[in-house]
Order: sequence, then C-alpha cells, then structure tokens
Amino acid sequence: MQNKYALITSIGTGLRKENGYRKTTYRFPSGKEFTTSVFLEALLKTGFRDFRQIFVIGTYTSDWGTLLGAVKGNHEDIHLSLLEEQEKNGRIPDPMVVTLQQILADEFRIPVTIRAHEPKIDSGTIESIFSSYMETMKFIPSDVPILLDITHGFRSMPLLLYQTLQYSVTDEKRRMIELVYGEYIDTEKISLVRDLSSYWFYSEYTTALHLLKERLDGFLLAKLIENEWNEASKWLEKFSGIVQTNFCLQIDDCLRNLKNVLEKKLLTKGSAPWWIEAVEDELEKICKRLTKSSKSSSLAKYSVFLAEKKMYTQAIISLQTSVECKMMEYLKREDKIGDYYFWKNEGKTALREILCGEYDLWKKICDLEHVRNQIAHGGSKNPNGGAPKAENLKNQYASGIKAVNKLFELIDKNR
Repeated sequence: MQNKYALITSIGTGLRKENGYRKTTYRFPSGKEFTTSVFLEALLKTGFRDFRQIFVIGTYTSDWGTLLGAVKGNHEDIHLSLLEEQEKNGRIPDPMVVTLQQILADEFRIPVTIRAHEPKIDSGTIESIFSSYMETMKFIPSDVPILLDITHGFRSMPLLLYQTLQYSVTDEKRRMIELVYGEYIDTEKISLVRDLSSYWFYSEYTTALHLLKERLDGFLLAKLIENEWNEASKWLEKFSGIVQTNFCLQIDDCLRNLKNVLEKKLLTKGSAPWWIEAVEDELEKICKRLTKSSKSSSLAKYSVFLAEKKMYTQAIISLQTSVECKMMEYLKREDKIGDYYFWKNEGKTALREILCGEYDLWKKICDLEHVRNQIAHGGSKNPNGGAPKAENLKNQYASGIKAVNKLFELIDKNR
C-alpha cells in the first residue's frame, strides 16, 4: 500500500480583485477539473494524492489570507487582520500563524504547518532561508513520499525548495519525490496541471552517472536503470561492490560478464531511452579500457583507472596485485593467483631472481608492496615508527606504476 504523501507548497503575494480572488479551473491529467483561487485546494479536493502532512512555505509579506479562499465560510475579518498586521509590522505575527494553521487543518483534516521567512531572497539571505527549508524537511519521515507544488510563490522559492530536497535525500534508499505545477493558459482561460516528476528522476540520474564516472560508484545508477536494463543494473552493483571492497582479483571475471551484457544489449530490438544509451556508452568505455589479454594487464590498467579517479588506496592495492598475478603467469601457475603464501614463498623468490642486478627496480617494487601492506593494515607504521600519510599516496602510486610497467617489460622480454 502506497504511503501517504507530504505536500510542500508555497504562497506568494496573491492576486486580489474587487470581486474577490481570481479563480481558475485546474484541469488534471486524469481529466478531473476543479475551480478555485488556491491550487492547494484543488490538489486536496480532487484526491490528486493522499496526504498526511501539508507544509506551506512563504515569506513574511506573502498574502497568507489567500489560503482562506480554500476554506468554507466567511473569513474576511481574519484576512483583513492579516493584511493590517503585515502592513504595520512587515510580517505575519506568530499568533496568526497558529490560527491560520488550525483553520486549514480543520478544513482539510490534515496537519498543516506554515513556515514564513525573510521576503528578500538573495546572496545575503539564502543561507538562512535554506536552513529554514532544511528544518522543514526534518519533520518529514524518510520513508514518506513528497509532492512539491511549484505553482505559487516567488520564482526563487521553488528553486530553493528543490535544492533542499536534493540535499535532504542522502540515504541509500531512494525516496519518491514528485513535482506538480498548475500552468495558467491564457488563451484557454484554464490551468493545466503538469506532472513534472521526471525532473526529479533526471536530477537523480545526473547525480548517479556522475558518481559512476568520478568514483566508480554505480549503486544509485543500478537502482535507476533496474526496470529498463536489469542485466546492467546487476552488473553495476557487482562492479561497485568490487571497487568498494578492494576485491580487485574479481575484476577480470566482472569485465567478461560486462562484455556479455553489452553484446546481449546489441541483440535486443527496440529503441532505449536516451539515458539508457548514455549508460551503455559509459559501460562500453569501461569494458574497452580495462579488458586486456591477461589478468595482470587488466589489473594494472584497472589501477591506472582508479588513480585517475584519485582513488589511490584501491589503485595501489590493485597495482601490487597485478605484480603478484604477473609472477603467477610467468611461472605458469595461474591456479595460484590469489594464493598469498605461494606468492610469498615462490613468486617473490622468482621475482628476486628476475631483478638480480636491478636493485633500484627491486627496491621500488618492494616499496609498493610495503605501502600496500600499510593500507591493508589500516595505516600501520613504518619500520622507523612513522605513520603513513594519505597525501603521499599519489606520488607513491606514480612511482609504483612506473616501476611495474618497467617490470612487466622486463618479464615479457625474458620469456
């Protein structure tokens, strides 16, 4: 059963005429129509969504009395009092906020919260306004979907509210966010209700693709494409898990699986949404970049890929693992790849023999393993008692990759 929504709406200065507030007929995608001066009323009375909370955001100078147009009965005296107080004090007084909240809650039988802030919205006030909006989000449980209505209010308010939603949604669990807008069509004298929820999806998608490109974190993207491309979704979760856990020995099999996923996609008939094609392009780049003829080469290239993302911890682990794999390949003991004791007793002995007379290269390869061991042991101290520094990893990796490239060339020549 779908959870009830929290509605976030805003209010501006209103449009008052001699015969009352300007009314318009809102036509919903379902075909339902409702005539009112307040879109909030149309949303509630047509059953557009089932709500559990309502938050009305405005400024001290917003025409809060406009909301009374959605309430049965004559509340002209309250509205006039609101206008007088605002004209006199430049803001809606707190007692009247409480009164208005109660009137609206009684009418709609839903808790209503009104939040008013500074009317001037610019670089000098945005921080406090944004903070106020963030406070509002704290009152909405994380599992409650949100409908953001951007019909009324000052132009910058919906933008700030939208940014607040982006900032507040930080858990791994995706939150349902929908956007709606009542657009007045002057030529038809009607307001068409536009469902703009796709904007939120594209916002999530942009963030998700950025995470994959910059940090090789595809968990969010996997969730977003699950229904459209399930095989790629599963692959992204697998790949991201490997990156996150430093299980780099599994990257080779993972890349083979990616190749199958991409080949299967080519055989699928029908056009895909543009955003799926963008994911496909990115996965093809990863596949082409990292797929090499040997496991050691794939790991070395993978380490470079990680270093380009400034993920030096993972890069150093992968680079050292590529050395160990290279030696297993050299000894024709691929069955021992990942066997630390075999590497320590047999692989390293063979490496020492290959590098006999290459003291500088041997030292750099040993330094690489030492740094990897420090990382694996949570930043263990050097033999002289000094602790490793994160800011040194970039240069240590740069030294390591040069040494590994030279080592690989040397081994290939001696085969």
